[in-house]
Amino acid sequence: MALIGYGVGYSEAKDEKVAAAWANTPERKLAYHFAQSGELQRLAKCQGKG
Repeated sequence: MALIGYGVGYSEAKDEKVAAAWANTPERKLAYHFAQSGELQRLAKCQGKG
């Protein structure tokens, strides 16, 4: 059982490192502003203009 918990914990830690690395990229900043403006929801729902 301990090995299963270790594997899950390792996967979560690895995902956290990836998320933290991505959080410092220009793409993350662009995605954040895109979401804050509401454009991301419009894109996801195909409700944009044009």
